[in-house]
Amino acid sequence: MGRIGVAVGFGDSANFSKYFLQHTGVTPAAFRRAGLSAPLRLYVKSSGKGR
Repeated sequence: MGRIGVAVGFGDSANFSKYFLQHTGVTPAAFRRAGLSAPLRLYVKSSGKGR
């Protein structure tokens, strides 16, 4: 996760993991364990806006 976080502009993996959890509802580790077999939209929390 560290390389991904840095590649997308985060200073360290902890900040990336926190952001990922806040915006998807799952940790990066849980997402990896799920096998990435489902589209990301299944993991992204709905904000309820515009629906």
